[in-house]
Amino acid sequence: MPSDPKTRTRLALRVALLALVAGSAACSDDTTAPRITEPSTPSFGKNVTGTNQRLLFTSMRDGNEELYSMNPDGTGVTRLTFSAGEDAYGVWSPDGKRIAFFSQRDNPWGDIYLMNADGSGVVRLTNSVAMSVSPTWSKDGKQIAFASNRTSANPSVYNANDFEIFVVNVDGTGLKQITKNTFSDFAPVWSPDGKQIAFASNRDNYAGNDIFVMNVDGSQVTRLTPAEPGIHSGAPAWDPHGRTIVFQREGGLFVVDPTTRLQTQLTYFNGDMDPSYSPDGTQLAFTSIRDGYYDIFVMNSDGSNINRITDNLYIDWFVRWSR
Repeated sequence: MPSDPKTRTRLALRVALLALVAGSAACSDDTTAPRITEPSTPSFGKNVTGTNQRLLFTSMRDGNEELYSMNPDGTGVTRLTFSAGEDAYGVWSPDGKRIAFFSQRDNPWGDIYLMNADGSGVVRLTNSVAMSVSPTWSKDGKQIAFASNRTSANPSVYNANDFEIFVVNVDGTGLKQITKNTFSDFAPVWSPDGKQIAFASNRDNYAGNDIFVMNVDGSQVTRLTPAEPGIHSGAPAWDPHGRTIVFQREGGLFVVDPTTRLQTQLTYFNGDMDPSYSPDGTQLAFTSIRDGYYDIFVMNSDGSNINRITDNLYIDWFVRWSR
């Protein structure tokens, strides 16, 4: 355990942030802003169509969390952001021309930013003393949903149970709060048909988290996973057809049918996280520590034929598929 108080505080807040975006129930009320140096799990941007497949991911390979893109086989790695503050959780717009992402470049807690697919034209979308994280695009590309603690009693103090889900237009107008309770609602992801948002929450399971769906206005909230104390489910991602939702949970990656709520386990390693479907739904990209380091893997959507596509001593994580 580090002896330096500041280092201990920073480590504790990393755990707290991971609790929020990755699906565990720990929380903290420390006032020091977190530095993200571990993989986490906020949202999944809508897969896009086109001719050039690319994977968007976060990496520490150049010493700081930055956004990169690469081909699905791990070649052609391109760095997209160059910020002293951490840049992470990038998600493609529906047309593949823009990226929404989390950054600490202007706010030590982090806000949502937009940029072109090549990293140019960065604009700040949210602006508060609180943390705003986990962006996800609407089907038409006109809105962004995200999680934030901006309406808490003290937004400058981190508490996982203060997070709610908000929606804002891509020009920064029309901010709306769509969940409101004393629990933690996080990791929103818009459905392919634009009618629902899947998210993770501890509202029915304070000792853990479950996957829920709701209408885009926050109505008709439905829990999809059983509320098992101590079981943490997070990182929901819709398949391109809207028929299933893949998510991470203790023990591996799972899929759930939103209609029947039937679950299928795809992988059996506890360090598999951040799943993302390919545009045709036949493959999944995900983060795993199964080989000792945080790397990016690709497999068939039934869990077969797992291949590692990054292989280094750095942290590569939170991958999102586009083409």
